[in-house]
Amino acid sequence: IYNKAKGMRVLEFRVADLRRLPLRNCSMLVQLYINKKCGEKYIFETHNLRLTKDHVFLLTPVMVTHVIDESSPLHGLTPALFQSMDLEIVAALEGSVQGTGLAGQYLWSYTQSEVLFEHKFVDVVHMRRCKWEIDYLKISETIPANFH
Repeated sequence: IYNKAKGMRVLEFRVADLRRLPLRNCSMLVQLYINKKCGEKYIFETHNLRLTKDHVFLLTPVMVTHVIDESSPLHGLTPALFQSMDLEIVAALEGSVQGTGLAGQYLWSYTQSEVLFEHKFVDVVHMRRCKWEIDYLKISETIPANFH
């Protein structure tokens, strides 16, 4: 999701651990790949997107955020320009499986047409009958947001 949070443009992902054996010591990495045509040649650019937190504890779903400031390769892109580019965003989650210690890596890939603008994730964590509940069926659900 490409939207505004606290007055800043951000790129956000929601990450959750749905496994029976949870992951521990998790870290996130997000990379941006851009193909640009320059005359008869193509130029392939790779950028690491700086995250507000790159180590996550997945007890509950977590928002992973890249702030689109002057240092971001996404800075200055309008939704129309973003959608017209040949790009891919790859998010990687790495961690170790509790109980076995085996390493796990999970990848998600998004093209420019899969990035939603001016949307927000629906709330999935709720307090019911004095305990917290997580609605994992809505983990990827979004709704339009009015940030103006």
